[in-house]
Amino acid sequence: MGDDSTAGDRNFTASVHVPFRSAREASIACNSLSVDRGPGPERERVTKTLSTSGKVLHVELRSTEAKQLRTSCNSILDHLLLVTRTIEQFAPPTVPDGE
Repeated sequence: MGDDSTAGDRNFTASVHVPFRSAREASIACNSLSVDRGPGPERERVTKTLSTSGKVLHVELRSTEAKQLRTSCNSILDHLLLVTRTIEQFAPPTVPDGE
């Protein structure tokens, strides 16, 4: 988590980079997480950016309030855990990309 302070403004940022076995799995996770708007009123104070780069899912959360950022981080990590477990349970076996 970073603190990008500027002229009285406090901007907090959390970035997570999650490797998957394949680009398809990273894309599934990205699409699944993009639907979640986050918990209640925090969604208006937290900006979420999701993207993939090959087999890696990139998540960036930004907020001017540390508490809302922490709440959103917990929420997205809980959802990410659910998504990865679902992929492991139901996705057809794949050969990892690049092998």
